Amino acid sequence: MRHYEAPCRLVDFSSSFYIATYFAIRNARTDAAVVCVDHTWLSERFHSLPDSGKVLQDPEVFWRHAMRHPYAVPPETIDREPFVIPVRPFRSNDRIHVQQGTFLCPTNVNKTFLENLGAMRRNGDEDEVKKHVVKIRIEKAWHPRIMHSLREMNIGSETLYPGLGGFAASLRDILYLPDQLIDDGRLSDAIKQIPRFWE
Repeated sequence: MRHYEAPCRLVDFSSSFYIATYFAIRNARTDAAVVCVDHTWLSERFHSLPDSGKVLQDPEVFWRHAMRHPYAVPPETIDREPFVIPVRPFRSNDRIHVQQGTFLCPTNVNKTFLENLGAMRRNGDEDEVKKHVVKIRIEKAWHPRIMHSLREMNIGSETLYPGLGGFAASLRDILYLPDQLIDDGRLSDAIKQIPRFWE
């Protein structure tokens, strides 16, 4: 459901910096950013919780720590401790594999994702989260060149969304290419050839 844009509190992440960069800039109209989160730190913090269980993808473990408070009756009466859990489902699909995808899930739905993440610092260490979360800003002026480089690496909608839908979405990526084609002189050469197709 998440991949069909159903409302969901799972936040999409990728293990690939290049794929994350593509998703950050593909529809951006202003400067974009890639947020990098230390997955090892998240996992270690999760396993430091009491009764965390060993397998994060275990539905019972996920339910106990992310879905409801185990001692609340009804469960909605007690807020979950703010936290962010890294999770990747056992039952996967082509998109998750191709996109090297994973998800981050905030445990307390009454707080924002950033509030959940910020609450993970230990012993009042204000800098702990800053040490493990980095935001890299990508200026709008760089987007066309980056998109061109990613395309040369075979990273685009056509490869990240297998099937006709991905191919159709890839046509939008071409909008980033004209500047590069103009610089190379290839676009003007192609335009000169158009009349020949109508002869």
